Amino acid sequence: LAKAVAVDHNNPTEDLVCQRASLWMSEGKLDEQTVLNIGEALAAQDGEVDIDATVTELVEPVRRHMMQGLVSKAVERYGNGSKFGDLVDLMAACDALGAAAADIETKASEIGEDSELLLECSTRAEQMPTGICELDSEFGGGLPCGTLTTTLMDSKAGKSVWLCQKAAVASMHGEDVAYLSMELPREEIHRRIIAATLGIPINDLLNPKLRAEALRVYKHLRQSGKVGKVIVEKFEQQAINEKEVVAWFDRQEKEHNTRFRYRVMDYGDLIASSKREDRESEYGRGKTVWTALYNMAAREEAPNWVVTATQSKRPESRPGQVLPMLTRKDVADSVHKYRLSDF
Repeated sequence: LAKAVAVDHNNPTEDLVCQRASLWMSEGKLDEQTVLNIGEALAAQDGEVDIDATVTELVEPVRRHMMQGLVSKAVERYGNGSKFGDLVDLMAACDALGAAAADIETKASEIGEDSELLLECSTRAEQMPTGICELDSEFGGGLPCGTLTTTLMDSKAGKSVWLCQKAAVASMHGEDVAYLSMELPREEIHRRIIAATLGIPINDLLNPKLRAEALRVYKHLRQSGKVGKVIVEKFEQQAINEKEVVAWFDRQEKEHNTRFRYRVMDYGDLIASSKREDRESEYGRGKTVWTALYNMAAREEAPNWVVTATQSKRPESRPGQVLPMLTRKDVADSVHKYRLSDF
């Protein structure tokens, strides 16, 4: 049972195991007494409840229950010759389970009265250099906190190298970095970030003696606080959806007891969508995934730098000609990628 929950939640809490046990009981996989025994065994364990993970675990069983009720109502109305009526709205609410809801009852801020406090506390005044002088000059110092940055590049043009470069620069400015790769293995990300941080040829890390010396220097920088913490993980392509990506970053803060404001997603095209209707639509998947990345960056109480990349449509050119500069039209599959990105 714990292994089954761990597939979805990595390190499951007692509450999540109990919830999954209850779901299995309703599906006939466990009897009631077994579920009670599980609950009693876990009740003695101390631990805080992870609200976000609990909600995520409950979404699917609640959705199934709602769908079952909607199907019964639809069949009943068909038999009575009635119109579907509000069933459409109920179906939309069922599909939206687990999504963030806006608090429409809050009082709006007033310009002049609230401006000083808002501008003083604005996170966008805090900037992070990219390490490319021309870009940082163009941006007035770097990328503001609370923004989503998307790099558009052709296949094999260096998307991951660029993301590793920005991660290294952020760590050299004392920022703690979480790096999630869905393309390159962890050891390659480690090599690239260490090489970029120390300013050494990456192939030096293939030599055992040079690698040992490089790691000694890097550890010294880390222990002395001259570079921030950098964590790296790798998942298979399309193995996790946009909600699980956000949950992974948030979970790492609890696991490492560290606030990871600089979040690198390598890269957005390889994230699956949680929405069934996006399975056959790259356009819709782009909107779903980039909306989740943008919302993770622009959180009001806990904003982040979120950087990712997207693959362009291969530019058309003849042999010997200079490749044309990529523009927005080269984001062929979904315009939402650049609409939702700040940079």
